[in-house]
Amino acid sequence: MLNSTQKAVLKVVNDHCQNRDSCLILPSKIVAFVGSKKVSENNVFEILKGLESAGYIDLILTTAKDGDMYCITITNKGRNYKEEYKKSLSVIKFRLLLALLSACVSFLVGRILVLLFS
Repeated sequence: MLNSTQKAVLKVVNDHCQNRDSCLILPSKIVAFVGSKKVSENNVFEILKGLESAGYIDLILTTAKDGDMYCITITNKGRNYKEEYKKSLSVIKFRLLLALLSACVSFLVGRILVLLFS
C-alpha cells in the first residue's frame, strides 16, 4: 500500500507524462507540484525508488546541465492506479452501506420479536 507522499508523487508523474510512455522530470518540479512540506529534493529519489520497487514506475537517474533528472517510464500498474483506487473506494462504500442496512434490519427484527413475545 502506498503512503500519501508516494500517492502524490505518482499523481504528479502521471500528470507530467500524460499519454507518453516515459518522460524526463526534474526533482524540483516534483517538489513544486507536491509541496515542500511533504517532499524535499533530498527524499524524492527514495520515494521514486519505493514506487519502482512496488512496480509502478521504472526509474533511471540522468545528469543534465540543470542537475539530476529522472527518466521515468510508467508501467501499466502505475497508469491504472487511479482507476484501481476508485474501484477500491466504491467497494468499501458498498460494504459500509451493506453493513448499515444489515444493522437496521436486525434492529427492526429485534424490535418486532420483542413486541411479539412481550
